[in-house]
Amino acid sequence: MYKKYKNLIKDHVPTRSEQLWLSYITYITTKNGHNHISIIRELTYQKDNNLSSLKHNPN
Repeated sequence: MYKKYKNLIKDHVPTRSEQLWLSYITYITTKNGHNHISIIRELTYQKDNNLSSLKHNPN
């Protein structure tokens, strides 16, 4: 149905902010037609060796 892309960041470990961004797109059908929801998240490397999402602060 939809094309699935391979993981391009499998071996990439970010070392500072704004190096790695992920996006999710979900398509939904409503009575008014087709719509999509998209989410963009920034990930960064933490000292405990886990990836975590950051809140974006535009200031």
